[in-house]
Amino acid sequence: AEELEEKLAGERHKMVLGSILERSPALINPDTFVTSAKDFLILTLDIILSPVSWFNNLPPQKQKLVRIDFLPMLIVLLLAFLIGRYLKQLILRKFGYDAKNERPRFTRKLLAAISVSIATGVLPATIIGGFILWISSPGAVISGYFGQVLTTALICLLIYLVVRAITTGIFAPLNENWKLLNISKEKATSIKRAINFLVLILAITVFFESSISKGSYSSELHSFITSVSAFLKAIAITTIIKRIVMDENIASKTEGEEETIDEEQEEKTISIVFATSVFVFGAFIAAILGYTALSSFIFSRILISAIIIAGLFLLRGVVDESIKKSISTKFLKNKLKISRKLARKMGFWIKVLIDPVIVVLGVFILMPYWGVPKDIIATFTTKIVSGFTVGGVTISILDIALSIITFFISVSIVKIFKQKLMTNVLAHTDMDDSVKHSLVSGFGYLGFILAATLAIAVVGIDMSNLAIVAGALSFGIGLGLQNVVNNFVSGMILLIERPIKVGDWVIVNGEEGIVKQINIRATELETWKKANIIIPNAEVLSTSLTNLTHEDRFGRMDIEVGVAYGSDVDLVEKLLLEAANEHKKIVKNPATFVLFTGFGDSSLDFEVRCFTSDVMNRMHVASQIRYAIDKKFRENGVEIPFPQRVVHTVK
Repeated sequence: AEELEEKLAGERHKMVLGSILERSPALINPDTFVTSAKDFLILTLDIILSPVSWFNNLPPQKQKLVRIDFLPMLIVLLLAFLIGRYLKQLILRKFGYDAKNERPRFTRKLLAAISVSIATGVLPATIIGGFILWISSPGAVISGYFGQVLTTALICLLIYLVVRAITTGIFAPLNENWKLLNISKEKATSIKRAINFLVLILAITVFFESSISKGSYSSELHSFITSVSAFLKAIAITTIIKRIVMDENIASKTEGEEETIDEEQEEKTISIVFATSVFVFGAFIAAILGYTALSSFIFSRILISAIIIAGLFLLRGVVDESIKKSISTKFLKNKLKISRKLARKMGFWIKVLIDPVIVVLGVFILMPYWGVPKDIIATFTTKIVSGFTVGGVTISILDIALSIITFFISVSIVKIFKQKLMTNVLAHTDMDDSVKHSLVSGFGYLGFILAATLAIAVVGIDMSNLAIVAGALSFGIGLGLQNVVNNFVSGMILLIERPIKVGDWVIVNGEEGIVKQINIRATELETWKKANIIIPNAEVLSTSLTNLTHEDRFGRMDIEVGVAYGSDVDLVEKLLLEAANEHKKIVKNPATFVLFTGFGDSSLDFEVRCFTSDVMNRMHVASQIRYAIDKKFRENGVEIPFPQRVVHTVK
């Protein structure tokens, strides 16, 4: 069996790489280049003179018949033009862009793009198709080498025009609201032009290669055309990749401002473009060295891969649209009583699971085109799904995926039951709120443990192995890993219970800042001075912590101000309320209010308490309100006094 597998592998290797690595005359050789250049001139002259040669070789009767058939040919082309024009208007009217629909769904935009592509290409397609049918019909006068060349030229032209129509529908919509891709019109137009240039090169290459195959020309000529085509393809592909990955905001310059550059994004763009250039120009070098089959294989697979990836992208858009429709149905809201927030979360996680599936699907579709035999893919897929053994342990991707899905579904069910327990069961009892919270928390912890146990059972892990791991962990704790384990467990609690999360504004032990990252051992806090503080997770849990953005970004600001004795306190209160309420980031509910806090040494002390929907801007908003208070006090003659001090001198 092993010998048979080796023989099969050898035959498979010959099948995949045997013809690809066959070498043709190398264009890098000067003699080969001169010979191929001469043959190319001869081929070009043969193509140009083919209609003259064809007509001169016809008998006089057929020459007269050609002149007579010229008028019917024009009538056929005119009829094809009228049919194409009618079909174009009909398609655009029925399925094209709808100016009244300002927020179309993705599926509707996709249908419109397909319709515009068909409508744009149907007119030239009918004309060229009609002409091809006319010259290919039985008893057609045009025949021989000229007939073959003309038919090939028309087919290549038809393919180019059809692809151009498709790129017009996808990249250059007539209405901004109907774009399939979220990119600017300028970028879409530039990508469209680069793709059209690449397709034009492919069409010309196919035309010349077909012309060579229909005549008796040297192999050097084939190497010449393949090499020139490879060079132009490499330029077109590099240009397309550059314009796709190029960020429109990498370099933006406005009048009176310096140019701002996103260096990280620029480095990524340069890296991707450089890698693409090395790959495609490597294929060009292979062509001029004589490996024309390898060069043609690489470029053809790049084109096939691009088409498949584009199709998967459109499939992802359709699936995304279907998920959005599904989570907004009345069945989820009315029958299952699922809130809009929970439905959005469900949709998000479904999309998170679907994206890897589409990526894996794309990889498995592309692998055969790049030379991986289908039987190997089938065997590999079977092993991945059914499981493979590593060191006595069977690993199954399917079981792992089912375990993860089981865990999240179980946790979601536990959360739903926790909410029902709090709102429907415990809400009607006379228990204290602390007891209710303890019961709900205990139920949540128990449910989490059951969900984890169920997930482990789905994977099929032997519990005795977990006992061994627990024993080793206990031994490690006894050797002095208490702090490490404490921080580890605390990190797990932080990630699961989420008293703080990334992006929260917190105060821990007097340190104030934004949570940048929650790791297994420590939490990273970035202060307003852009300094990073690493706080052990155990310390975060064991000390008092203030989270200003735990549930939402809603927060209160307290602005203190003093006015001179003798001021009109009612006017002061009015001005303070106006200054706060006129700010656009101060909410109306709860309402802003003013407190008369006391009689100071030199002032009447007031405090404005107002609420903002985004506490992250609290300092900035408070500063702007102080500016407004100072301005209103000046306009209304309210004085903010200086501190008064009486100094006694002793002689």
